Amino acid sequence: MFPTDDAHSHHPCPHIRKFSSLINRDFSFDNLELFGTVLYCIRALQENDMESNLKKVIQEFQAWKGTRYSDKNIENAYGKLYPVFSVV
Repeated sequence: MFPTDDAHSHHPCPHIRKFSSLINRDFSFDNLELFGTVLYCIRALQENDMESNLKKVIQEFQAWKGTRYSDKNIENAYGKLYPVFSVV
């Protein structure tokens, strides 16, 4: 369907498929807000040379969004995003 040569290696489809899989193909506002905020917290902590472990991400998330999402929801999103998007 799509060319596989180097000229097309940056095609967005593989990235979209991977992202879609990470969010369980749930493109609802709430799910995108949850995953987007968790990703933002991970990256913001890292860019400020702070630890981006689960506890810190939950604290940062709740400081910004309050208790809109449960710790379990945040933990689930973190578990999927951290291995893919963390800067080691």
